[in-house]
Amino acid sequence: MYVAVKGGERAIDAAHAWLAEERRGDPDVPEMSVAQIREQMALAVARVMAEGA
Repeated sequence: MYVAVKGGERAIDAAHAWLAEERRGDPDVPEMSVAQIREQMALAVARVMAEGA
């Protein structure tokens, strides 16, 4: 099904900006560092492996 959308390129740019803000979450919370992700990766892998078993 095709739905015509008004706004064009400006609307697309605004949607991308909104999505980036939503993905980032609360700007008062510090961003995660690569080191933090690396340290927590083992727990994430263990959980995925346990759920897949």
